[in-house]
Amino acid sequence: MRTSAGLLGLVLALVVAAPAAAAATPLRWDAPTGGTALTLQRAGSDLRIVDDATGGVVASSALADTTAVDIRGTDAGDDTLTIDLAGGAFTVPVSFDGGAGGFDTLAVRGGHATTERNEATGPQAGTIALDDLRIAYANVEPVTDTVPVTNFTFSVFTGSRIGLENAATVGQLTISDLGTGAFESTTFANKTNVTLNASALPNSAAVNLDNSATATGLASLTVAGSAFDDVFRIVSTVVPTTITGGPGNDSFVLSATEPGSSPTLDGGEGSDAYLVAFGALDAPATISDTGAAGTDQLDSDPSPCASVTVTPTTLSRAGQVVT
Repeated sequence: MRTSAGLLGLVLALVVAAPAAAAATPLRWDAPTGGTALTLQRAGSDLRIVDDATGGVVASSALADTTAVDIRGTDAGDDTLTIDLAGGAFTVPVSFDGGAGGFDTLAVRGGHATTERNEATGPQAGTIALDDLRIAYANVEPVTDTVPVTNFTFSVFTGSRIGLENAATVGQLTISDLGTGAFESTTFANKTNVTLNASALPNSAAVNLDNSATATGLASLTVAGSAFDDVFRIVSTVVPTTITGGPGNDSFVLSATEPGSSPTLDGGEGSDAYLVAFGALDAPATISDTGAAGTDQLDSDPSPCASVTVTPTTLSRAGQVVT
């Protein structure tokens, strides 16, 4: 028969012998020399880093015990990281450094998000915020992002140029620095409402739209200019597009529209200039300048006309109308 003192000793022994809870730590992986292709994914209650070539798990940890994910590529090879959200969302911050050498790529796919904020902060560097998931990248060449998102905003904080153009893959579009090397290109699809935010760019910044195709799922495009003098060149656009300047003296060159695009141009405050190339408009365009100050001018090409005040004049050539 155990005494009460004996039972107490047994309980104390069990308490002392109980294993301690695992300490929360980052999940880290350094790529081997020569480069590698990896996928970061959620598998139930775990986060896993998988080698794409072998299918093997090279590192894993319990999601509840993971404070961050830190993946570093090699300086002497090509590294690829795919963040696959098909297995479930997670909010652990992710950092990927592709390394100084090689051709390193980042791809994000799967899942769904309501809001995405993609910020280009420097050459080959930036951040992606998908709802509550934050991804920071450095030393990365192209970024491909096909996560379905309702509202997607791409903001640029470096350089002086941003462009939207057809991608090599049908159903995708590419946001680029127009060859200046200021930030890394992002190719995207499955975004419903896209905003190109150029509000942080300096004076005389250039924004080019040259997409004769569209991206899967894209329903609307919005472009926001800076507080300085911006130059907007619309070579081609496919979906309904709204372009808004700022307080500066903005210039708009509308070279063509695709059926269904119906762009709306608004220089806002300042003395803004609009040049419309009649003969290349397959959809009506609207100039609705909301600025109260400055003198706004509208010209047409290749059939020049006298400059006219934008609002409320309607200008037409051969049945093509700008209002």
